Amino acid sequence: MIKMTTAYTMEVYDAEAAKRDILGQLARGALPAHSVGLVFCNLEFIENGVLEAVCAALPFETIGCTTQGAAVRGAAGHIMLTVTVLSSAAAAFFTAITEPLAGDPAACIAAAYRNAAAKLDGTPSMLFAFQPYVQDIRGDTVLQALDAASGGVPVFGTIALDFTTTFRTPMTILNGAAYGDRLPLLLLSSAAKPLFFAESLPEGRATISQHDVVTGARDNILTSVNNAPAYDYMEKLGLAEDGAFNGAQLSLPVLLDYQDGEKPKACSFYDITPEGFVRCGGDIPVGATFSIASLGHSDVVSTAAHLASEALALAEGEYGGVILFSCFSRNIVLADRSAEMEAVNAAMPGGTAPYSFIYSGGELCPMYDDAGKTVNRFHNYSLIGCLL
Repeated sequence: MIKMTTAYTMEVYDAEAAKRDILGQLARGALPAHSVGLVFCNLEFIENGVLEAVCAALPFETIGCTTQGAAVRGAAGHIMLTVTVLSSAAAAFFTAITEPLAGDPAACIAAAYRNAAAKLDGTPSMLFAFQPYVQDIRGDTVLQALDAASGGVPVFGTIALDFTTTFRTPMTILNGAAYGDRLPLLLLSSAAKPLFFAESLPEGRATISQHDVVTGARDNILTSVNNAPAYDYMEKLGLAEDGAFNGAQLSLPVLLDYQDGEKPKACSFYDITPEGFVRCGGDIPVGATFSIASLGHSDVVSTAAHLASEALALAEGEYGGVILFSCFSRNIVLADRSAEMEAVNAAMPGGTAPYSFIYSGGELCPMYDDAGKTVNRFHNYSLIGCLL
């Protein structure tokens, strides 16, 4: 089993105080020889030298990305640095980082994966991936490259996030260094036994359209729905006018069913191209069906509370802890921007199982098919989790 230990600091300007916070909290429990730290923070911790100082003070490798909000048991905030230490006497952890992705993403990812996998004895049980935001490189593109390079090893991760909706300065992190264009990877040996889950809406949530069929698409570009032009479909639903979305789609998750036995996953409509096609937040295969639902404050809070309580209950017994990544689009619809983090913190007030929660710019999480086999998927509007 993986042991999980968390620590946090809100000392965004004082590196020495931040180090004392983190090291003091981690000193409460002895760490096995094999350890790695997942580190998440706001950009200010990088700009002020705090992240670098904290990582340099830790006796193990660190990997992660920037975010716009984080929580661990007993603490939550929008300006916070967290360290989640994964430790095991049996499992091993190996990191790697790509070259800049803008040239040939697939080749860069394959080379980095080979570098990390060469250190492992056997096939990894899973890998963490922290994707930079690089213009014109989609989440599905990166995920497909990781899937191909690894031969289908389960991928769990996020796209780095900052405090803007236009992704101006998100960074990925490896050993205290920050990157705007590189993908760090963390491979876990076969001794780890992860369990994955994803949730976007409460079960039975009403939809504004149901089981519409993708009749034309290429990659993430939707060209026709129910044999009608994609723009005409959006206009009929009242989502588009004058050649563009009117903003209503921002709070409308698209529940996409691949028709292969998996639970439907959530994706998003991004924008409308000059040709009247719809750019989506993930690949849209022809033959898939989708339903469109609305997402509000109560939906976000209830799914977070439900999923966190179930995950943490499992973690109290069979697992060492849980990692949670929530789409920033869920935060946008909240009346109180801290409500989801507070719901997670309140999920098991009497428990002891550790967890780490951050906001995500796009979620990478396996789904399970009818046979129980993992299939790597890219999500939007979702809260994803990994039990370790």
